[in-house]
This record gives sequence, structure tokens and C-alpha cells, in this order.
Amino acid sequence: MHFHQARPIWLAGREQEMNVTVGFRAVVEEETSERKFLRLTASMSIYRVYVRF
Repeated sequence: MHFHQARPIWLAGREQEMNVTVGFRAVVEEETSERKFLRLTASMSIYRVYVRF
């Protein structure tokens, strides 16, 4: 799968609210030693990323 376009993610009804904490989870299962990339973009945000091998 290739990256084509970013899509904004908003919590319904909370688009104007400040200092909202949101969690997202994704499970990727792939049996290769190929290098992986995680790309994030935002304006004035903090991200915490946890990766488990």
C-alpha cells in the first residue's frame, strides 16, 4: 500500500475544542525484515508512539 493523500481525523462534535487527548491503535502483522516508516503531520500537537516487536 502506498501513501496517496492525508486525511484529517476529528472527533465528531469536538472540532473546536482545545487540548483534546485521543488514542488510536493499529495492529500491523508482517513477517519481513524490511524497513518500515510511520509518517505523522500536525500543527502544534504532541504525539506518543509505542512500537512493539
